[in-house]
Amino acid sequence: MLQVKNLSKKFANQVAVNAVSFEVQEGEKLILLGTSGSGKSTCLKMINRLIEPTEGEIWLNGQNILQQNPERLRRGIGYIIQSTGLFPHYTVAQNVGLVPTLLKWDKVKINKRTEELLEMLRLDAKIYLQRYPHELSGGQRQRIGIARALAVNPPLLLMDEPFGALDPITRAQIQKDFQEIESLANKTIVMVTHDVFEAVSLGTKICLLDAGKIQQIGSPKELLFQPQNQFVEDFFQPARFQLELQIAKVADIQVHLRTEKKTSENLQSEQNFSLDSSLLEILEQTASHHSEQIISVLADAQQYLHTSREEILKGFYLWKATQV
Repeated sequence: MLQVKNLSKKFANQVAVNAVSFEVQEGEKLILLGTSGSGKSTCLKMINRLIEPTEGEIWLNGQNILQQNPERLRRGIGYIIQSTGLFPHYTVAQNVGLVPTLLKWDKVKINKRTEELLEMLRLDAKIYLQRYPHELSGGQRQRIGIARALAVNPPLLLMDEPFGALDPITRAQIQKDFQEIESLANKTIVMVTHDVFEAVSLGTKICLLDAGKIQQIGSPKELLFQPQNQFVEDFFQPARFQLELQIAKVADIQVHLRTEKKTSENLQSEQNFSLDSSLLEILEQTASHHSEQIISVLADAQQYLHTSREEILKGFYLWKATQV
């Protein structure tokens, strides 16, 4: 799908990106993670040629994008930024239909696609189509930005800290949408963030950068439990326990628990949890919004898991030991 080979970018005497290489397969969600100045946004902008690389190659679906017309290339790649980039003097309908219009789609087709996207993103087309960006909330503007990026169903979606300006509640809801809406769940995405919880929650693969170099690339589980160097170990350390709980699923620890009920049907019978639910998700919903006291409220999960706090902890740490 996407291949980045020895990509580098220099600004004067400063090396912003240094020989970065990675691949993204169809349907994967690659997160470019790192501190400010690590080169993650520069990498993303080189993929759609908002910034031209100093060295290296970028291949998309077998074609070298550096040999393509930049404007035509960008029309075939979805791009979402933190501020959404909506045109303030355009209505929602005009913003979403911008790229299809440039590609000379039929007006009826554009209108149908625009309405489909708004409904998919849980916005009533009848209410929002003729509104302007200043008439929308931050979360609504972000959803319109997503709709515009998806308008022509591009094979690749690039996202540069798209949820960074949203309040925590709106941000959590849109992140949940990303996991639940089929068109987004199956989309190939490269996303920049500095939020470790967002990276672990949304990414199938994480590329951790520091000073323009890749420190490690792999699944969230690999970076947490099998760090390749001290930088990777230290990067996740402040939130390690919560991140490990986020990665751990009910199905992972189930075999390590002594419970009264163990069947899939019983585990799914309460609170709409499933075997794919993370322990962190369970705790957040059973702790009456006091999930910051995450260790002390582990006992609250026993109603769901049908076991004691001690057994939950034991199951979690037995599972954790198998990951190292």
